[in-house]
Amino acid sequence: MQRFSNSVAKFYACQVLLALEYLHNNSIIYRDLKPENILIDAQGNVKITDFGFAKHLADNETAWTFCGTPDYLAPEVIKSKGYGKAADWWSFGIFIFEMLAGYPPFYDDDLLKMCQKIVDGEMRYPKYFDGLAKDLLKKLLVSDLTKRYGNLRDGCHDIRNHAWFEGVDWSMVLRREIAAPFVPDVKWDGDASCFGFYPEEGEDDDDTNDSKGSATNLSKNSDNSAASIAIPDQGEKEGIVADLKDLFPDF
Repeated sequence: MQRFSNSVAKFYACQVLLALEYLHNNSIIYRDLKPENILIDAQGNVKITDFGFAKHLADNETAWTFCGTPDYLAPEVIKSKGYGKAADWWSFGIFIFEMLAGYPPFYDDDLLKMCQKIVDGEMRYPKYFDGLAKDLLKKLLVSDLTKRYGNLRDGCHDIRNHAWFEGVDWSMVLRREIAAPFVPDVKWDGDASCFGFYPEEGEDDDDTNDSKGSATNLSKNSDNSAASIAIPDQGEKEGIVADLKDLFPDF
């Protein structure tokens, strides 16, 4: 994924934050936030797609299904401890980090090592990171649920009120009145020219190697994108789920 400037990352983070807030206010946990699931409309505003893992979850309920995308999984999901809407705010932190760095913070070619890094909180911040962005991420990417922003008494308002978002007019964000940093060239309703083309199964890659790159998806590195998966409820078993490579065969 291409690295975004602080201001561009903040624009998309604001819109995604409001989308997650809306879902949570309606007792829905999303569970698969990642750049590949965020589209950009004809005006340059965010549209979240793929609700295959979304689930109705009341405030007093706990989810157990092991699902999501490896790079974005919260520690409590990996450890099969049961989880709630706070898992979405962890993924939101990963999303902000990836926009600013161009890669997710816990990435490793070895899936088991990556999951261990997530559980251990083993990550490094690039030197060029904005100090306020780094401070916000430290409050989102924290394993202790009693300290994770979005999961405290004031909910997502702790995130909204963080200094990284200082000066943001949230009413204007909600009304989509802030100029988007990128507006795709959409010529008509249904124009799909901004989407990448990929060969069907059995097709030759050479037949599509002259296709245009994706401009309506925040991820510009689709070939390396990890697949989303779902494994039915694991119960109260703790520890990293065994044989993760079997759970993520496409990783």
